[in-house]
Amino acid sequence: LDAEYAKKTTYKERIGHGMWAGSLISAALSTVIPGPGTVHLEQNLKFNEAVRLGDTLTVTLTVKEKLAHNRVEMDCSVRNQDNIEIITGTSLIAAPTDKVSLQEPNLPRIEIETT
Repeated sequence: LDAEYAKKTTYKERIGHGMWAGSLISAALSTVIPGPGTVHLEQNLKFNEAVRLGDTLTVTLTVKEKLAHNRVEMDCSVRNQDNIEIITGTSLIAAPTDKVSLQEPNLPRIEIETT
């Protein structure tokens, strides 16, 4: 995230950490589809482009295959506001067998300070 250092890199500008964008896939699986009760078993990601500061990211999950024992293989994609595919991959999950509803927790505030 250092601007001077970033000028010397492949991207020539500051970029976001790719695994942060990858974690959005896990968040979508555990909160939206299939939702609470999902157990994440495997993740395979390919980072196609950099995540730039200020990007708006959209996660798309598609059921690829339903397997035995409530296992589901999902195709995963993360695109930016220009419809550029930043991340592609697959996730293997154990889907919940019962509908689980949770109250939204109060999450701690996260701040990063430099000195």
